Amino acid sequence: MIRVSNREFRQLMRILSKRCVLWTEMVVDETIYYCSRSKSSASGTINREKVNVHLDYDQSVENPIVCQIGGINTVHTAFTSKVMVEDYGYDEVNLNMGCPSDRVSGKEFGAVLMKQADRACELVKTLKENCENTPISVKLRIGVDDDEDFEFIRILIQRLQDAGCQRFYMHARKVH
Repeated sequence: MIRVSNREFRQLMRILSKRCVLWTEMVVDETIYYCSRSKSSASGTINREKVNVHLDYDQSVENPIVCQIGGINTVHTAFTSKVMVEDYGYDEVNLNMGCPSDRVSGKEFGAVLMKQADRACELVKTLKENCENTPISVKLRIGVDDDEDFEFIRILIQRLQDAGCQRFYMHARKVH
C-alpha cells in the first residue's frame, strides 16, 4: 500500500463508496518519532509540519480510517501510536505484520514479525496501552517461509489477541 493508498487515492475511494474503511500507507514509527523531534521542537512540542506529511488526512472526508504502523521499537511505537490517536484521531491502529518487502523486512518489521512473536506481542501491548479506546488490529499472512500450517497461525493469533489485538486482517497467501 506504500505509494498507493495516499490521500488522493483515499479520497477517490471515498467518492466511489461512503461505506468503505480507508487505510493509510504504512507509517514507520521511527520516521514519526525522529521527524517530530527536529530542532524546532526542542521545547518538547511536536513538529507538526514534518509529522503532517505522514499522518494528516481530511477528517471530513476520509473517516473511517485505519492508520497502519510499521516498527520494532516499543518506544517509537508508543510515541507514534499516541500521536496517531490523540492528535490525529484515527479510528483504528493497525500493526503491519504482512509486508514482504525486502526494504521493510531488512529493518526487522513487516512480515518478519510473524517469526518474532514475542516482539510482535510487545508491540501490540504497547499499542493497546497508548490507544486505550481505539481498536488495535494486526495485518498478517497465512504463513511465512516454512511456517505455514494452521497450528502456527492459530498460536500466533492467540498470542496477539492475548496481548490486546482486537481485529485481524489476513492476506490469503504466505511470505517467502
